[in-house]
Amino acid sequence: MKTTTAGRRNGIQWTLFDQLEDLDFADDLALLSHNHAQMQDKTTHLETISAGVGLKINKRKTELIKTNTTADNPVMINGEPIKEVESFVYLGSIIDGQGGSDRDVKARIGKARGAFVMLKKIWSSKEISQRTKLRIFNSNVKSVLLYGCETWRTTETMLGKIQIFVNTCLRRILNIRWTDRIRNEDLWQRADQKPAAQQILRRKWGWIGHTLRKPASSITRQALKWNPLGKRKRGRQRNSWRRDTEAEINRQGVGCMRRLKLGGNVLKVEMVDFTPKARKPGCMSGLTFVEHSVSCLTLSLLPPPGLTLSLAEITDLTSQLPLAR
Repeated sequence: MKTTTAGRRNGIQWTLFDQLEDLDFADDLALLSHNHAQMQDKTTHLETISAGVGLKINKRKTELIKTNTTADNPVMINGEPIKEVESFVYLGSIIDGQGGSDRDVKARIGKARGAFVMLKKIWSSKEISQRTKLRIFNSNVKSVLLYGCETWRTTETMLGKIQIFVNTCLRRILNIRWTDRIRNEDLWQRADQKPAAQQILRRKWGWIGHTLRKPASSITRQALKWNPLGKRKRGRQRNSWRRDTEAEINRQGVGCMRRLKLGGNVLKVEMVDFTPKARKPGCMSGLTFVEHSVSCLTLSLLPPPGLTLSLAEITDLTSQLPLAR
């Protein structure tokens, strides 16, 4: 791919000076271009260079998605047009031309249901404890269900479908019949499970933290602040992953964090208050959790002479401090 894209600018505008030409993972390639001519040129060049090293593009597995365009000319490979689709699977996730996650979630539920059915002998076994069954469920079924959930654009309907599937599986594992009247909260407590929405949110923010620790040149980190070129259609704006994330920040209110600093025998506890900045009207760049103002309340604690505090005791001490709101 480096040879294919070298000296050419047929990708999408990614930063002020750079373009994103492709996304690669092993032998799975995703080519990106702004218009039909650029895509055709890039595809033809890739086909020529691949043939020179003994590789051949699989036409049957090659698919094309067009978004926000009126061009109807097909992209050709060796004189044959590439099949145009509304969505395709890339690295286990369904990529939709409209940017939604509904198809991906539907496919995830179907795959998780298949994994659950394959283990039906384990769920009905009387020799295996419920604790072991729940551990198998978490590792073999839930991992399939929540694969890629960090980038889902969630809705109440979507979360409801996921939670219904999880509840059905838990009732089957715990041998709870449909005639038994048990609240979902009691079911989660018996199975030591958290609501699906809470688990997805935890995974999402864990992934965001991991991404923000990447260098500024990382494509993954740059994607958080990237805005596509062009004009959107008239009407109400469609919900996006970024708007979803900003709404979660607003629902959570002001975020607070405790920071511990040890200097000599002085324990310094900082209560950090994160308040999102108000963006200028019409400004679409940046995320509120990246751009924020910070106000700190600092407390210095000096233990009495001869008193030694362990890390566990320090953590327990700071956890009892009230969070400033």
